[in-house]
Amino acid sequence: MSIDEDKQVGTPAVQVARNALTGAPMDPSSKDIDSLVRSTAAVTTQARNALVQEEIARRVHWREDNAQTRMTGQPPAPAHMREELQRCADEVKNCEHPYVHIPANVNFKPAGVEDLTRTPVKGAGPFSGTYYLAKDIEAAEIRKAARDTTDLQGAFDALVADWKSGENQVKQAGHEQEAIDQAKGHSE
Repeated sequence: MSIDEDKQVGTPAVQVARNALTGAPMDPSSKDIDSLVRSTAAVTTQARNALVQEEIARRVHWREDNAQTRMTGQPPAPAHMREELQRCADEVKNCEHPYVHIPANVNFKPAGVEDLTRTPVKGAGPFSGTYYLAKDIEAAEIRKAARDTTDLQGAFDALVADWKSGENQVKQAGHEQEAIDQAKGHSE
């Protein structure tokens, strides 16, 4: 259960507990975090448990980000950017978009992209980075769009439009075939 579900999200007691948790040692156990919340704020058991889980998750993410920064020399993507990039990657996996672009200065790999084609692009300014492509997009198409020096954004927009029109043609052809099959079934 989250604090939102317990309707205590904005209460002063929850804020007091969160403030106390920010000053806690970096390696406390869940029991230590629970004791700190108990001693600083009068919240329900559900809210206390949610605060403990929230704090543990926050610290795990902090450790992962810190390790990633040390390994790569680049700071990790902000949480809102990670969520957006993951959403875009999910759209690619579900054939709703032709590619997801991870900018060159962002150190993040979406989950579940192993079956997508990975295409690095360099020298394309803000369009440099790593692209994960849907099965029906070729890496050459992405690289060609990235080389368009007159209108990079227009080249990528055209790629998406072409992909979507091709997808719609395939869907329409499928529906037409279904209609033909149904008509044959009724006439026999």
